Amino acid sequence: MNNPIIPPADRPSLKETASESGTHLLAPSEWLIFRVVYRSREPMTLDDIGRSLPALPPTTVRTLVDRMYQRGILRQIRESWVPATQDDSSILCRAFENFLESFDLDEPEELTTLIHVLESRLRRVLTARRT
Repeated sequence: MNNPIIPPADRPSLKETASESGTHLLAPSEWLIFRVVYRSREPMTLDDIGRSLPALPPTTVRTLVDRMYQRGILRQIRESWVPATQDDSSILCRAFENFLESFDLDEPEELTTLIHVLESRLRRVLTARRT
């Protein structure tokens, strides 16, 4: 790759990068919670979220939901949670851009490989939905 590696001390923090873009970068467990709440299309209680994600302890679910509420990613309706936005594409795009930046992927060959991986994944998902 032609780009120099930026030493960790000189890189903007994820928080700085997220605030610049206006879109939050979600940690992997936060993404799981957001996806469950977003896909439910109905408000979900903490118990609902926990049942959907049994690998996450209830205290972790509660902590992450609270953090996502404070960051404006989720909003509360009585005792339930809903996405603060009805469009998850900005959050997904932010995560993908972060991946590309983190791995310094900017060569045409690398990006072409990613396109092939995504196309292959899309074919598998579409095939599975047809069956």
